[in-house]
Amino acid sequence: MPVIDQGVDEQIAKRPMTWQGQAKGAFVQSKTNKDEKYILLRSDLTPTDKIHTLAHEIAHAQLHSLQSQNNWPTAIKETQAELSSYVITKNLGIEPGEKSVDYIAGWSKNLKALGGSKYWKNH
Repeated sequence: MPVIDQGVDEQIAKRPMTWQGQAKGAFVQSKTNKDEKYILLRSDLTPTDKIHTLAHEIAHAQLHSLQSQNNWPTAIKETQAELSSYVITKNLGIEPGEKSVDYIAGWSKNLKALGGSKYWKNH
C-alpha cells in the first residue's frame, strides 16, 4: 500500500477537522475499487510524528478497510487505531507522548455511550 507524504497536505486539509484539530494523516480506500488503497501523511510532521501517524493509519487499513465488513462507530475505530499505534511506537522505543494518551482518552470516553450496544456482542 503506497504511503504518500508529499503534495497531499491540501487533500488532508479538506477532510473534516477533529476535536484535536487538523488530521495528521488518512487511510483512503476507493469505494469503486477496493484494492485501491493508500495512506496520506502531512508533509510537516516530525519523523517521530510520521512513524506514529503511519502506525495509526496502518491500523485503520488493517482493521477498518471496506473488506473488513465492520460498521463500527468512529469512537471504536479511532480508539483501536490509536491504541495500536501507541503499542507499536512504544515497542519501537518511541515515546508516543501525552497527545496520544489524550487522543485515546478522548475517543474512549465516547465508548461509554455504546455500553450495551450490539458492538460489544461477539467482539
